[in-house]
Amino acid sequence: VANYQPLSYNLYLSAEPEVGGTVSGEGVYQYGDLATASALCNDGYSFQNWTENGEVVSDEADYSFEMVEDRTLVAHFTINTYTVAASAEPVEGGSVSGAGNYEYGETATLVAEANEGYMFDNWTEDNQVVAEDVTYSFVVNSNRTLVANMSVNSYEIIATANPENSATITGAGTYNHFDTVT
Repeated sequence: VANYQPLSYNLYLSAEPEVGGTVSGEGVYQYGDLATASALCNDGYSFQNWTENGEVVSDEADYSFEMVEDRTLVAHFTINTYTVAASAEPVEGGSVSGAGNYEYGETATLVAEANEGYMFDNWTEDNQVVAEDVTYSFVVNSNRTLVANMSVNSYEIIATANPENSATITGAGTYNHFDTVT
């Protein structure tokens, strides 16, 4: 009696970079078995592709194939990049710095600078106040659109006659910066 058994093949899997995600499906398979290499991204990363010997073999996170030889696959992940947008409101009220593209987990620092005659009020996002300091730092984990709210300085003008009641004075009151007062 001639006894035969199917040939066995090894499937080796790895992630690049290792912090980008996890892989599953590694093991020993018999000739002709259907194997599935699966890649799962960690927070802040996206799956790019599977490669074997430096050549792309699949763009799908779940890659299925028939085992007919030993295989060594690498799942490639890329860190996500997010856009942090910032503007001053009103535009003539000042300027902001620190907006741009950031990788997941980086710290963004936005700084608002009020122009002459204006003062900084707060930072808002979707009309919700997120910070009240001129400098706002946060860890980036999504796209964000922030507004540095500015308001015009106002001043109280008080005018009196000396001696008292010797003249009628008009024009006293509250005025915004740049207003003309008579």
